[in-house]
Amino acid sequence: MRFLHRRGNYLTLTHCTLLLLYREPAEGEAILKIIFLTDLDGTLLNFNDFSFDTIRSDILEFIKDGIDIIPVSSKTRPEMIEFCTALGVNLPFIYENGAGFCKDAKTSNQNDVIVGMSKEALMQIWDANIPVELKADCKFLSEMEREECSALLGLSGAPLDLALARSHTALLKFNGDKTALTLLNIYLERAGLTLQKGGRIFCLSGLHNKASFIEKFRYKTSDQKIANESAHIIIAFGDGNNDIPMLNAADFACIIPRPNGEHLPPDKITPKKIIASQPAPLGWIETAEAALTYFSDIGDIHYG
Repeated sequence: MRFLHRRGNYLTLTHCTLLLLYREPAEGEAILKIIFLTDLDGTLLNFNDFSFDTIRSDILEFIKDGIDIIPVSSKTRPEMIEFCTALGVNLPFIYENGAGFCKDAKTSNQNDVIVGMSKEALMQIWDANIPVELKADCKFLSEMEREECSALLGLSGAPLDLALARSHTALLKFNGDKTALTLLNIYLERAGLTLQKGGRIFCLSGLHNKASFIEKFRYKTSDQKIANESAHIIIAFGDGNNDIPMLNAADFACIIPRPNGEHLPPDKITPKKIIASQPAPLGWIETAEAALTYFSDIGDIHYG
């Protein structure tokens, strides 16, 4: 089902009523644009082999329908460019857990919007503020043999090189217990750092996350608000703990389960939500269509 494809791709807000129209919007009429903010590994990409061939045509159809798709990942900038190349579309994207936003992958990273600190500054703060006994529970991937990194990330060859080429974050394996992890997070917070759990490992970063840029996407470039309503509808997709801030900042949350059936606790996700019945990548397309159907059904919907 592609209700936007069949019924037009404009969402307009008029007297608090959502309208899907074939026609072009009238002068001065506000357009609500649908934006997909999506995690990649385990959400859009298969959890085990990172494939998405089975839904590639669906993604391209969404883009053709006028939906903006913005990948949001802990992946590095070069990894995100590789994903766009595989998809065949030059998408904007957010990389390294919200450290940077790239509007156009064809341009230099000098044109990116960066909110994260350099990896060198990050490690200096780590070294100066974290007790030795807590550091002993952490092993950075930069300190590991290549084979161990490959086993943790599920990557090898050039893809592994891209994953390790980090500019604003550091990946680590935590070997301590829950008490040690809680204490580590206390020290990190005091130092102005955060530790986010992804699918397989932890990611050390500054005070940013996958929701860091969401308000920039929520409103029009002019920052115009219409009757105190958002100018865009944001639908977010995720499978891991580091996706929770993004899911909670969205208008609708799509939760993708792991292959073993486990998924994020629904009570941690505050917006309207749906949990896919299957893992990525098919779970992604399932929840995308369900979310679009939800927004077509709420309120008075009129199709041109």
